Amino acid sequence: MSYDLQLLNGDISFGSDGNPMIVQNTAKLAQDVSKIMLTPLGSDPGNVQYGTKLRGLMGKPMDFSTVQGIVANTCSQALSLLQSLQATQTTIQTMTYSELIDHVDAIAVIPTSNTGIEVQIAIVSQAGERLVFAQQLAGQGQTQ
Repeated sequence: MSYDLQLLNGDISFGSDGNPMIVQNTAKLAQDVSKIMLTPLGSDPGNVQYGTKLRGLMGKPMDFSTVQGIVANTCSQALSLLQSLQATQTTIQTMTYSELIDHVDAIAVIPTSNTGIEVQIAIVSQAGERLVFAQQLAGQGQTQ
């Protein structure tokens, strides 16, 4: 199984012993999807292709069908990159089937207000577990 630091509200989680917590299995996959979806595209100096344009889309004058297409495209690209990164990671670290994306089941974009949307992404791990990532985005690139 792989090892990654567990994040809570964007910060490293520490156990009662003062050591950083490790995230594994399905929780790791959920965290990996959340991280790539919420990281602004180009902001990771180690991999400028990592992330999405989700935050930058909000507050711009576009009709919903345009937003829907752009969001689905940016999410698909990010998840494809994540699968590629996972494949590379498996060459240097053992990963469980629960930590690996098998396929994307669905990407839905739902309007929540005149300037907001909710992005819902359903993925299936190689262990057959279905995970749903949901994030609300409001105007001016702010998450709700």
